[in-house]
Amino acid sequence: ALWKGEQYQKGAHLLPFFRAQISMKSVDLILGNIYGGSNHGLIAPLYNPELNLTADPETGFQVLAGAPWIDLDAWIDWQSFIFRDDTHQEAFTVGLSTRFKLNAPSSTFHCYIPLQILAQHRGGEIDTIRESSVQTLMNGAVGAGVTWNIDRRILKRVNVELDAAGYYQQKGELWPYHKGIGVYSSAFVDLGNFRVKMGHWICNDFITMFGIPYFGTVSTKKEGITYDKPQTLLCSIEYSRMFGKHYALGLKADAYQFFPGTMRSANGELTSPGSTTSFSVGVYFRINPSFLLKNF
Repeated sequence: ALWKGEQYQKGAHLLPFFRAQISMKSVDLILGNIYGGSNHGLIAPLYNPELNLTADPETGFQVLAGAPWIDLDAWIDWQSFIFRDDTHQEAFTVGLSTRFKLNAPSSTFHCYIPLQILAQHRGGEIDTIRESSVQTLMNGAVGAGVTWNIDRRILKRVNVELDAAGYYQQKGELWPYHKGIGVYSSAFVDLGNFRVKMGHWICNDFITMFGIPYFGTVSTKKEGITYDKPQTLLCSIEYSRMFGKHYALGLKADAYQFFPGTMRSANGELTSPGSTTSFSVGVYFRINPSFLLKNF
């Protein structure tokens, strides 16, 4: 059978957690359980924040680097390992998330260029499941953003960003489209402990690997349904407060307005359904304790 990530996400299961990290002057090397999920800073069409709760921790190798002109996060997440004659596919994801800083982040107007790339490979050199079962899928985005650092008592900062995204099915026939594009515009304002965010997305034949389902042209609810040039409006409000260095309490509410455009069913029938509205609300308490075991 083809590899499907959700086959490991059912019921209760325990996983070991181990991380080895080497910290140098401006580079960190991480082996084992890497700093994954939202730590990568990927845009919504490329990564769904809900995976922070529903996906297993990312495991592999990671390089984190920082300099006055760039922040870099490169990683490999090994999601499924195979031995000879195994009956499932191997799968791993390679990612790159960088931010080129055109001036100092503390500047009144900080300008930057984000570049994000994801590539997932499924198959393997010793894959004996079937012929032509190898699949390679890619998502990427590049854009430009500006942050206005106001640093007043209530109004902290304002950010606007515009990204062009792409999808490419380099090998395999997993998805109905082999390439697609999209444009994502977003803005947020920080008001004390609140962040209010708005976003707009429009795409053509774009399929997201790990992004929010409303940012793709393939239905995740009904098999065989695709959308022609869909659009999505996003509104998000989040409250977050730190307690000391290692604890945070937060509340987040999201609203999505999805405009499917022309919908094509599995039998080729074309319809024009109306827009749909979806909501999500969540409360979280983050704990990241750290304590010294021994001085060397």
